[in-house]
Amino acid sequence: MSDESVESVRPLERGLAVLRALAPAEPGRLRAGDLVRATGLARSTVDRVVATLAHLGYVRVRGQELQCRAP
Repeated sequence: MSDESVESVRPLERGLAVLRALAPAEPGRLRAGDLVRATGLARSTVDRVVATLAHLGYVRVRGQELQCRAP
């Protein structure tokens, strides 16, 4: 795999890390700060990933609480 291919996969890896952290969580019990701790990603990265996943229907955001959901 070329360096360019690796670069293009990293956002997907981050999104999957967030989904893996959200999936087992009790609905409405997880917040962005919890995802930062669970994934090791920067808060700004978590915010961008969550916004994208919410736009695609994979995450529900209610105030500060997050919930994984089927699209």
